[in-house]
Amino acid sequence: MMESSLSKTTGNTLDFAEGWIRWAKENNRNKEICFFLDNFHKLGDERSKEERIRFKHASARIHAMKNKLHITAICTMELRKFIGTGGSNRPSLQDISESKQMEYDNNMIGMVYSDVHARRQDSKVFWMDASSGEMVKKPVFE
Repeated sequence: MMESSLSKTTGNTLDFAEGWIRWAKENNRNKEICFFLDNFHKLGDERSKEERIRFKHASARIHAMKNKLHITAICTMELRKFIGTGGSNRPSLQDISESKQMEYDNNMIGMVYSDVHARRQDSKVFWMDASSGEMVKKPVFE
């Protein structure tokens, strides 16, 4: 694990991330750098702008950073539109704002789904655990 004065600092902008990535590349010249961003929604860049504009700009900026700095970038994101639909439909890529921009900018987009999380008591995909002496509904991640 890398140690630096930056490791004791936090930031939520892509400027901060780019500075950290540049530091990591300079101090680890023979290593591949993988940048993890959890969660795309929490980026502080352009906070005053509409969410879809923020996503579009952030996606393009991360795409440019990975090409310019020769890194791998992995980002997580919540499907807010899906949660607002009452959970009756399974999520799809179209549930992400600016998904066309993200499709263009990324090499891979993966989705994880849990029926127990989305539909709670109405879930149909789960497993039962009795290890604690009582039956407990557990999620299956698809």
